[in-house]
Amino acid sequence: MVVAIMKGYIIFVIILMLLYTARHFYFTIVRLLGRQRLYYNETG
Repeated sequence: MVVAIMKGYIIFVIILMLLYTARHFYFTIVRLLGRQRLYYNETG
């Protein structure tokens, strides 16, 4: 019983880490390939 609970917890943690990894990868790609914004001190 305890082993099954621990397996479920480990699978949950792995899925959560994969989701966060995909999210950070998406943000990185968007920042690398997206349109660059001007900084506030360059607009004046």
